[in-house]
Amino acid sequence: MTEDDPMFSMDVKIQRGNGTDDRDTLKATVQADDLQTLDQRREAMTKRLEEQAAQVRAIQPDDTTVDRLTEDQTTLEEQEVDS
Repeated sequence: MTEDDPMFSMDVKIQRGNGTDDRDTLKATVQADDLQTLDQRREAMTKRLEEQAAQVRAIQPDDTTVDRLTEDQTTLEEQEVDS
């Protein structure tokens, strides 16, 4: 640690979902020379990560999209062979 390094550092992590396939994690590190500034930066970063998490959720398919894609799939047996 050098004189230029901040005195305090904290990781801020937002996680959505709890399953293997539906989990998104966003993580950032905030640093400051005093605890008051660190708390302010943590609050600001938490808000920013929550906004980013909402954007990530918005681009993921919902259950109706997944069902529709599954129903549209065909097997080789269903395909007609052109001669």
